Amino acid sequence: MKKLSLLACILLVSVTSAYAQFLFTSIVCPGGQGTTARGINNNGEIVGRHAGHAVLIKGGQCIQLAPTTVLGADFSEAFKNNNKGDAVGEFVDNNGFAHGFLLTKSGTLTTLDFPGASDTIAFGVNQSDTVVGEWDLLDSGGNLIVAHGFTWVNGSFSQVDFPGSGDSSVNGIDDAGDLVGEWDTGPTATVGHGFIFSKGKFTSFDVPVPGSTLSQGNDINSPSLYIGIYLDGGGNEHGFLQSGATFTNIDFPATTLTSTWGINNSSQIVGNHFDLNAPVAGYLAFPMGAQAMEGDLKVKPGDTLSAGYDFTMPGTHPTATVQFLHTMITFQAQCVSGTGGGAIVIALADSTYTDPANSSQWLPSGDQHSPLVYQGSTAVPDLCAGGQMTLKKGGTFGGQVQSTDITDKINFRWHYSANGSAGGWSGTFSFIPF
Repeated sequence: MKKLSLLACILLVSVTSAYAQFLFTSIVCPGGQGTTARGINNNGEIVGRHAGHAVLIKGGQCIQLAPTTVLGADFSEAFKNNNKGDAVGEFVDNNGFAHGFLLTKSGTLTTLDFPGASDTIAFGVNQSDTVVGEWDLLDSGGNLIVAHGFTWVNGSFSQVDFPGSGDSSVNGIDDAGDLVGEWDTGPTATVGHGFIFSKGKFTSFDVPVPGSTLSQGNDINSPSLYIGIYLDGGGNEHGFLQSGATFTNIDFPATTLTSTWGINNSSQIVGNHFDLNAPVAGYLAFPMGAQAMEGDLKVKPGDTLSAGYDFTMPGTHPTATVQFLHTMITFQAQCVSGTGGGAIVIALADSTYTDPANSSQWLPSGDQHSPLVYQGSTAVPDLCAGGQMTLKKGGTFGGQVQSTDITDKINFRWHYSANGSAGGWSGTFSFIPF
């Protein structure tokens, strides 16, 4: 089985679904032709590909990497970057063979070719400029014979294979030298597995999704959270985040396929989303934790639970069109008496706002009691055999936010109310949508 790269055993428990835990913003560089987001460092700088060439995405700009080198002349893509600004990836020569590269922030470009390889792709780099990736051998017809992982340190390659595997690939490395990747039993394998290498030990993993045919680790951060992709039983691609024993599915809102490729130490995540008849686009996802502004708010079946948000763009900024799309707030209700409970989801209406130049007003209103800031509501379902439920665990905001101003930040907050509760605001979350 060939790993997913250009396209797109541990028991993993506690599964969280959908996009309820993340705030997404789509990344599309000007000019069309598709944009990918593959890696993000602790400075929030993103690397990927646009119009067939490796790019750095920062400050709302897409900057082609080393345009006067082979990275500009040939197809190229950057896969990861470290905090120093060094980037790794691949370029494809005129004969169709891939070569890895390391590009330092100062502009020094090093081509990485594993000795005797047909293709070499650099997928990861840490602060020490240890590079990881995959090399392969192809037959005369271009068919895969075998693939191996590698590390590259100061000009020296070392082969890395999951024990007993037919094929392996190393896709990510953290500053401690921990690795994540993918392995299978050979080119004809029908199932691929992920792996982690830490403290000298390999451990295989499979996502806890029945029927999945591929689990693949793509990056790992210093808190040892790792992300990757998997294929479900229907062959559809999804992203995931693994934090301790908690597995979280990552799907960009209202899209066909999602891949997840990079994570930094703030747990900001980048990847790609695919829609039929549209070029690939990147995304940046911010993790959103639960907040319980109403404390031990108790509700019963049939009560109306309302929720919403407002936002502001502080300081100097141009007139901006801001969209909140596919947003929702998810509560994990518990039964007041006995065990049980479950999720209560409030879907918020898609909304578009015009924020005037240099305005610092809260839109659509700064008044927590205004009906304008309650964009959705739901009747509380019966999760406790007619009994009361408590929302003391709070709720989590999730969805997609876009702005025509991709250089100035947005501050937003959300709230909820039932049975006359105050509807106090959450803490303010700040970010720059692309």
